[in-house]
Amino acid sequence: MKVTFYTDPEGSIFAYFPNEICDSQNNRQSYAHIGQHSACSPEYVKECKPAKHKDYKDLLSELENIGYSNLQITNPKEKIYSPLNMCKKAYREARTQKGRQAAMNRAMLNLPRLEQVKFLNWQIKYMKGE
Repeated sequence: MKVTFYTDPEGSIFAYFPNEICDSQNNRQSYAHIGQHSACSPEYVKECKPAKHKDYKDLLSELENIGYSNLQITNPKEKIYSPLNMCKKAYREARTQKGRQAAMNRAMLNLPRLEQVKFLNWQIKYMKGE
């Protein structure tokens, strides 16, 4: 069953089941912590924004606990930054050589040895313009 989690304009999280028509007005099934099951207009959903996993994970757990299984979550994928990618980003965005040196020092302090080697190899390619 497809489900998308949204944050409404007031900041509340709800689950929206786009394929579950629940009344003659073409409203869809939805679920929230408070109020639980209810009808939701597709037009209302357009006023809301997709929720982030950290915000909807409790509601997902609640749905699973009341018997929803095999949910197909259709929320957009969130970017997950690895420590290595965060170091590369900081280095690229540094405006001065001093800033780049600080980013490199942080990478050397915070990354495991293998990631340090990857960062240094990337840095060499970056400096050559590859």
